[in-house]
Amino acid sequence: MFLVALFRFDLRPKRTVNVVVPVLLAYMFLVTLIGKPLPALVPIGTCVLLVNWKEFKLTKDERMATVGVTVLGLALFTWGMFQKPTDKIIVPSRPETGRESPKSPS
Repeated sequence: MFLVALFRFDLRPKRTVNVVVPVLLAYMFLVTLIGKPLPALVPIGTCVLLVNWKEFKLTKDERMATVGVTVLGLALFTWGMFQKPTDKIIVPSRPETGRESPKSPS
């Protein structure tokens, strides 16, 4: 999706791919180190924005909204990473051996 948008809007697709590939490899290495899943769209989107930043002509309001959404997203991401899981695993008990179940009248 990002590459299609880069070609469609005449941005820098080759330079972007040359930056995204090593960043994603380092990101995957980081995921294996910490042992928690992380969203891959974050580094991809960040690379696309950083490589093509000069191409974006944002108004003051758009810049403020972008910063606000970025701060909110980082805050939610950080909060979510440190939450304890709330799901409880229920392990069914094993039926006792040696006891017969009641027989039906038929």
